[in-house]
Amino acid sequence: MFPGAFSRATPIVHEQQPLLFGASLLRFHPIEAALVLTETFDHSNAGPREKFLSGYTILRGLVKRRPGESYEWLFEPCGRNAISIRTLSSVDRMGTLLNLFQQTRFGFTVITENHLKAMIGMSDVLRLYGEGAVATDLTAKEVASPAITVDAGTTLKAALGIMFERRVRKLVIKGRKGLVSDREIISYIFSPRKLKETRESPSSLARTRIGEAAQVEVDEVPGDKPLREVATDLLGANGNTVMCNGGVVTPWDVVIKPWAAGRLEFTT
Repeated sequence: MFPGAFSRATPIVHEQQPLLFGASLLRFHPIEAALVLTETFDHSNAGPREKFLSGYTILRGLVKRRPGESYEWLFEPCGRNAISIRTLSSVDRMGTLLNLFQQTRFGFTVITENHLKAMIGMSDVLRLYGEGAVATDLTAKEVASPAITVDAGTTLKAALGIMFERRVRKLVIKGRKGLVSDREIISYIFSPRKLKETRESPSSLARTRIGEAAQVEVDEVPGDKPLREVATDLLGANGNTVMCNGGVVTPWDVVIKPWAAGRLEFTT
């Protein structure tokens, strides 16, 4: 799978590096997650595993902290805010990868070949649409997810609670164009101004409103647009998201929903 993946750089953080470093890596680079380098090899009955740091796992760690612990949390080891996911071999079938994404609800993992490792994410699968390697007859409106909407005055912690409860990474702010994802929230929390404010008053982060984070305006596509074309749109879209009259369309909708419905074909 994905032979070219081994020729590109893999984003890595050490498990003992402060979360501030890992979050900065996610802020400034268009990556889905970073591989967490650990001192010990994790091999469970389900196979080899690696740790990953993503916007979702970072914010999950924030929700677990008490308001006064927010500043200390910024310097916690990255490994404490990571998730462990099974890895695959480069000879595994595409279906095995998509099943793993579906089971973990995370759209990334590592594939290995001899001693080489490469991060694989949902964007890699999206590109296969353009290459003609995968196909489906579904359209944007058939896979769109309902937009989850919150008020701008909703506290950050409450908004994150909704994200985790609904298993979504993006929220629409009422009365505004665009949406807020875990990436925008990370960028806001770890911005210099917010870091200074959190250092001076650790509990201030608990009073932060979701409307303070930047919104990303997303393009609207026709509901009958084929997913092959939507996949190309998503690769260049703000927030990796487009909207149609049926709701919000993300890489997860374009890849995993057709796969789960038995409507995704492998053509090569």
